[in-house]
Amino acid sequence: MLNQRGGIEHDMTVIRLDDEAYWLSVGTGAVKRAMAWLYRHLHQTERVEIVDTTNDFATLALAGAHAPQAAEAAGAMDLLDLKYFRHANTEIAGVPVRAVRMSYVGEAGWEITCPADRAKSLYDTLAGAGARPAGMFAQTSMRIEKRFLAHGHDIDSDVDPLTAGLAFAVSWDTDFIGRDALKRIREIGQSKTIVTILFDNADAWPLGDEPVYADGRIVGQTTSAAFGYRIGKPIALAIVERTAAEAAVVVDIAGTHHRARSQPGAAFDPAGSRMRARSGSGG
Repeated sequence: MLNQRGGIEHDMTVIRLDDEAYWLSVGTGAVKRAMAWLYRHLHQTERVEIVDTTNDFATLALAGAHAPQAAEAAGAMDLLDLKYFRHANTEIAGVPVRAVRMSYVGEAGWEITCPADRAKSLYDTLAGAGARPAGMFAQTSMRIEKRFLAHGHDIDSDVDPLTAGLAFAVSWDTDFIGRDALKRIREIGQSKTIVTILFDNADAWPLGDEPVYADGRIVGQTTSAAFGYRIGKPIALAIVERTAAEAAVVVDIAGTHHRARSQPGAAFDPAGSRMRARSGSGG
């Protein structure tokens, strides 16, 4: 969802249900913002009906290295047959669900939507199959390792898809809001980019919004940070000048300078093989 300047107003998952119906999914806290954007760009000549069904459904994310085993133990074999970024309607222990093969943590996983009043039953089934709750700190650590961006932290209405490294998702041959602005940016080249920062010191404790230095001057700032348990070191995402996209950098954390290195891609499983794997082994 872009503005006329090409900035990212918000991100959402869009599922095509049939020739004339789509399912749009955003974080619960972003529903009003997304609805406002949709209504603001709805033309009177269009035959479109927008219905907010947020309160009617609940979504549970089943993801992690052992998620496929949990799905199998729950009898949800249809989930294992789903290809990456595909969806299907099925049942899990008698609960009707719509499952989407996607993951925000860089492991095999699904976002499973069910009627709100059946969410506890679905949760109990998955927990009985070995799934365990994971907190926001774990999710944040894993998504940063995968260079998965979060709106309000790494991207916002002033950051365009090219700066964010999302040019692969731009359909240049179609007309869309912000297309002309993005074409201009593509022609002149973006001045900044989002990178992964890997710290040399395992005791560094980045929190986000710290200055990033290269060659003795500030070239950007961190946007999200955590300890990356899968890679064994502190990690951050940052928006920096393009000249510092792959370089030795220094991050100022509460007045202490920590040496690090920036890189364009993800720190963990950059090819994304684990998310696409039918098992949790990446094979």
